[in-house]
Amino acid sequence: MYTEGYFDSEGRSYPLVLTPSFYPLLLSDVLHCMEWFKTQLLKMNLLVDDGIIVNELLVPVCASNAHWILLHFNFVECTFFPINPCHPTDPNDIDYERCSLVVESLCNTFKLPSIRMQMPPLAQSFPTQTDDNNCGIFITMYCLAFIQGISQPFLSVDEYRLLIAIWLLTKSKPSLHISCTPAHAGMDSYPRVGV
Repeated sequence: MYTEGYFDSEGRSYPLVLTPSFYPLLLSDVLHCMEWFKTQLLKMNLLVDDGIIVNELLVPVCASNAHWILLHFNFVECTFFPINPCHPTDPNDIDYERCSLVVESLCNTFKLPSIRMQMPPLAQSFPTQTDDNNCGIFITMYCLAFIQGISQPFLSVDEYRLLIAIWLLTKSKPSLHISCTPAHAGMDSYPRVGV
């Protein structure tokens, strides 16, 4: 699960991103998976009286080991939405089907009221994947956009690949915030990430 501090200065929770292994585990053993999830929430003090206290949950799902989608859950508004980078605002039947087991499991485990499908407003600004091999990059950027509340502008896939390499090599905190800072007097500026 990805977060660095679970609540902002006003007490609102940041979206919680589950590990990509969550969905395969759920498919193989629902009870074991939900117990694991509850244990993780307890460790982070995000579970009170069997009630989850995060506002949003993001579940990356690798569909058929071939394509990544993102399941978005909003517990405040009792909504869910599958976000497929090939058509982020228009999920198809297969995307809905992948959500159904997660929705059912969350509702049963946390005694949630009925959850309805509704697209999160931020998803309207997401770029569309136009190739066959960059879905993981898109899902990573969608997750960061939700965490940081950024709707635009989005960069090219190649620029995101470079940012991911920079984050990994410099052990930087991932961020979509990009600014230009002068290297030193008389030099051109260079991009800085995560500032």
